[in-house]
Parts: sequence; structure tokens; C-alpha cells
Amino acid sequence: MTQFQVYAEDKARALRHFQSQSHGYNRLVERGALKYVRARERQALLQLAEFGDPSISTMIDVGSGGGVYALAAKAAGLRVTAVDVCQGMIDNLAGKVDLAFVGDVESLHLDARYDVVVCSGALDFVLHPEIAFRNLGHLVAPGGRLIVQVPRASVGGHLYAWGVKAWGGFRMNLFTVHWLAREAELSGLALVRSQYPLPHNLVARFQRPATLPAD
Repeated sequence: MTQFQVYAEDKARALRHFQSQSHGYNRLVERGALKYVRARERQALLQLAEFGDPSISTMIDVGSGGGVYALAAKAAGLRVTAVDVCQGMIDNLAGKVDLAFVGDVESLHLDARYDVVVCSGALDFVLHPEIAFRNLGHLVAPGGRLIVQVPRASVGGHLYAWGVKAWGGFRMNLFTVHWLAREAELSGLALVRSQYPLPHNLVARFQRPATLPAD
């Protein structure tokens, strides 16, 4: 069962936590066993994102954090926009991507559309997952793809969420691929593929048709 349990105080604590770690964030999250965990997550997401696909040219990373995916897309030759709710994270990416600015996925409304939309970790702490997911879907261009990575509603996910609450003092949302697929359909997207890199999370790719179906 999908479990949404984040309250305003949880989101506020999570934002303060990530802002405090924004300096040298990538080094902090790759210490010890975390290095293995992050490598598995990144491999799964990069495989589904396919930044090397010659048919794509633009990418937006919503909840960019340390910028691993934004920088990977930039290295692949894409025009890259990075968005994060923490100013410190955006400061780290200034000058390294085409555009970087502070923004919250729950209130993100842009006119631009992108061939690839990546969201890894940002849905974990939102108050309204449906709104956040709808905003992500709105960014996907015709023929474009959305790749999300989220903690999942599983035994591993519940243990992970318990650990985060005990360590950081804030709750997190847990998702199922069925919930994601249903929300994607409401945004005109179709689930293409999903993977479970680790017992506590999932990564899924959704696609928007290149053209609208005939009546």
C-alpha cells in the first residue's frame, strides 16, 4: 500500500537538513556503505534515462541535489536545467549547467518542455504527491520521458523510512509503481519500465506519445 505521511514539519526539517549538507553533499552521501547504495541507484536511473539517445537534446533535473544526473546529462551533450529547493545545492551547480534555480516541485510551473525529466528524491518529502507528480508530467515534451526514483512501500522501504525518522527526525512518503502508473496516466504518460535497485526504492520511466492519438 502506498503510504503518504509527510507533514509540514517533516518537510521543513528535511529541507533544513539538506541545506545544511549542501556543501560537499556528494562526498557526504558516498561515505562507507552509502557509496554502494548510491552506485546502484545511479546505475538504474541512468540506464532508464538514456542520456546518450541522439533523439533528445534537453533535460531538467527536478530536485537536483548534488547534481549527479544534471552533470551526467550535460556531459552527454544535453542542454540542462537544474532545480532544487535548497539554495546551497543550486549554488554548487552554478555555471556547470545551462540554467540552475531554486524551486519546489509542489509549486513548479514552467512554460518550457523537456525531452527528459528526472526527479530523484524530491517526491520523498512532498506534502501533496499528486500535485508534485502532475507538475513533473507537465514538463515532459511530446515524445519525452519522465524518470522518477522514490522510496517504495515495501518491508525494506518501511525500515528505511524508520531509519530516516530516527536519524533525521522527519517522515517520508513511500510509493508503489501502481500509484505512479495511475498518476502518470492522468498526465498522458505511460509506464515503460520499472526497476528495483535496492530493497527500499524503485525507479520508473514514463513516456509521452510523440503525437496525440486520432479521435
